[in-house]
Amino acid sequence: KPEPGRPPCRSGTCRICLKNFKPDDFARICCECQFKVCEDCASYSESQDYQDA
Repeated sequence: KPEPGRPPCRSGTCRICLKNFKPDDFARICCECQFKVCEDCASYSESQDYQDA
């Protein structure tokens, strides 16, 4: 349960759409914030902005 005043942990979700990642899902890492981004959301950005996870 998240602490009051703190955002929930999002390490297992896409930082943009908050989709939960399954162990075999493709993800990319944002070069700016280092959080995972799903393939759908990464497709809307420049390819150099993300690294394969």
